[in-house]
Amino acid sequence: MMPLPIVLRRAVVVGGVTASLVLGALTVRAAGEWTAANAPLATAPVSAEALQARLVSEQERSASLSDQLTGLTGQAAELSTALQAAKDRIAADTTHASDLQQQLDAAKDRLAKLDKLVAQAQAALKARAAAPPATSTTVTSTPAATGGEHESGDD
Repeated sequence: MMPLPIVLRRAVVVGGVTASLVLGALTVRAAGEWTAANAPLATAPVSAEALQARLVSEQERSASLSDQLTGLTGQAAELSTALQAAKDRIAADTTHASDLQQQLDAAKDRLAKLDKLVAQAQAALKARAAAPPATSTTVTSTPAATGGEHESGDD
């Protein structure tokens, strides 16, 4: 056997490598076609223009929601202030109601005492009206009866 010249060996190696690369490329292409045939896209992918339009729409929606959130935050602050004012008013009204209750209790006590006095006076009046009239003697005094007292003076 005769050794092959170096140029021929290199040509065979380069041809084999080239054939391997071509065969690999064909295999990849066939696998891609086979996958595409078995899993076709039912809907076409969204275009860049549609994505851009959606982005603009969502940015506008986001700005609108941000404005609404700012408005709601302001309303929440107002409601918080109103709630605190109502709480303060309730506390003041509670204090005032307590004072009025004390005044009412004192007035009821005075009224009960006055009712008791009125009842006693009515009972005394009824007792006096029910009692037989007493004979009264009237004493009249005259100046002579008093002994004629006069001021002594230098007349």
